[in-house]
Amino acid sequence: MAVGEITYGDTTLGEEDTALLQEGQWLNDLLIQFYFEYLGKTARDRKERDFFFPPSSSFMLLFLDAGGAKELLNAEILSDLRGSDRVFVAVNDNEDHTATGGSHWSLLVFIRHESMFVHLDSCGSMNDRVARSYARNVAPLVGASPYHFVPGRCPQQANSADCGVFALAFAERIHGRSFAGPKSMMDSLSSVDQSCATALRYRLRDLIQSLA
Repeated sequence: MAVGEITYGDTTLGEEDTALLQEGQWLNDLLIQFYFEYLGKTARDRKERDFFFPPSSSFMLLFLDAGGAKELLNAEILSDLRGSDRVFVAVNDNEDHTATGGSHWSLLVFIRHESMFVHLDSCGSMNDRVARSYARNVAPLVGASPYHFVPGRCPQQANSADCGVFALAFAERIHGRSFAGPKSMMDSLSSVDQSCATALRYRLRDLIQSLA
């Protein structure tokens, strides 16, 4: 059942967006942005040093140099990028700034104390190349020089529609928790499976409904 239009932070979801929470539907950028905003607010309320990069802004970084990126982002986002222990970036394989869409989501996590970007892709290495581009463009903004890029080990989706749900599930599982290192962070994702993805769709729908 779809939910009517709601606005949360900078994100407005229409009924056509929330309808995508039905099983078998691919999540669009507005749903990803909504949950990133929600997790980001949770992190701020708990005084956690996790930052969730707005997908609309991180996508545009693919087409800008460091100077252009700093002009695009407001002072608050730039400060958060520099001051966060971890930065979560939703990676979309769309590399055409004149078009919306794309066909696959994955998650990129910057870990400051390791100066490392870990890429978590629920469909093998499908987004590896574009994730490396995201890392290269985010690195100057978080002050990471030099940095390492690591293709992470993570559970894999069982269909063609749940990439966005898996990316959100990974972010949800990681944020707010402390890990001994990247390996223990990746180990924490081992229980994320198809049933978790399905349950997250329902939880997102219920959350949106509760905020309407």
